Amino acid sequence: NDETYAICKADILIKSKDGKQAENIRNGNTLSDDKFSGLTFDYILSNPPFGREWKNEKAAVEKEADLGENGRFGPGLPKISDSQMLFMMNIIAKMDKENGKAAVIHNGSPLFTGDAGSGPSNIRKYILEHDLLDAIIALPNDIFYNTGIATYIWIFNNRKSAERKNKVQLINANSLFEKRRKALGNKRNDISEANIKQIVELYNKFEENELSKIFDTKDFGYTTITVERPLKDENGNLVLKNGKKQADSSLRDTENVPLKEDITEYFNREVLPFAQDAWIGEKKSVVGYEIPFTRYFYKYQAPKPSSQIMDEIKELEKNEDFYGPGRVLPDLEDTVPDKPRHRLGPAAGPGPNRHPGHPCRPGNRCTAPGCHCRPDPRRLPPSGLFYPCRLCRRLCRSLQPMPPPPHSNCQHYTVKSNKTQ
Repeated sequence: NDETYAICKADILIKSKDGKQAENIRNGNTLSDDKFSGLTFDYILSNPPFGREWKNEKAAVEKEADLGENGRFGPGLPKISDSQMLFMMNIIAKMDKENGKAAVIHNGSPLFTGDAGSGPSNIRKYILEHDLLDAIIALPNDIFYNTGIATYIWIFNNRKSAERKNKVQLINANSLFEKRRKALGNKRNDISEANIKQIVELYNKFEENELSKIFDTKDFGYTTITVERPLKDENGNLVLKNGKKQADSSLRDTENVPLKEDITEYFNREVLPFAQDAWIGEKKSVVGYEIPFTRYFYKYQAPKPSSQIMDEIKELEKNEDFYGPGRVLPDLEDTVPDKPRHRLGPAAGPGPNRHPGHPCRPGNRCTAPGCHCRPDPRRLPPSGLFYPCRLCRRLCRSLQPMPPPPHSNCQHYTVKSNKTQ
């Protein structure tokens, strides 16, 4: 928009020595009005918008996509609701064919959205089969002012070294950050100079470790095969047409077979033992690509034993419902604004373990609007202290030594469910 254009141009005018670089800042729409048509660049940095619709540019984008390799969007088109991969293809088209390098920041959706044969999958297929992707770096969360979602740097390279040919490096830098002393919007973390140095070292070493994985480009590819089952009549006999058995569309299923694996072997191992009458619909097979980044760095953690979970629950209940001498329940009035504040009625006389700030005592009552807690003489403990209802006890301070039963005459007690709220 005009405001962003003016701010950007003014910034370049201030920072550049002679101001000539500002001439390269041009006002237009990247997707529908290419101001740098025919130009390529050695280095490109970009942070395109996440989740921006491109319906306003639909006509122009589809027209250019019809040009195939002569346009920027020939490999495929993403969903109308997210234009990220259009910006990605624009950057790839602007890279110098021999020396071009680019780094683009995206959220997680370009990694895996779209089934085989869809626009996003075909874009990934084009990038990987043309060996344009050098590395993907997972950044820490909460490093942007306006969003806390996971983000990734895609590094493209038209001049890969011999060891990186047909390879893609995945770097998990999600844990490499420093906490900010004070958050700025959603920005709670910073990537320090030491963190940057560590990420660069991981990239330059090109070795596998806990934070770095290296894959062949084909490792991200798969073939979606269609598994057919025969159509049968009411008597269980095969339905034939021109002597050929017909497929039952209601039993049709799909399987994703890794590109490096033989389809027939996979089918014989994974499908036929469970459906001996199945076959592959050969003409329906489609090649797709996805990059399940998180899966490659996932570490299995065994669940806690049920006995340990039960002990933890009991401990939580103990901390919440049992209060010995000198233990004070935190005052939660200020943290629960939608609940009524409790005010004291006539004060009660002194007594053992008597807490003067608690309204639910013999001789006291809560006078807050909407609260109907009242002392119940039938439930007085031997110490002479009254057990408040659970809700009031959580809103007021208490030194109660025993867990409170629900009040029989308190409207915080839900009659319908017969449970204390």
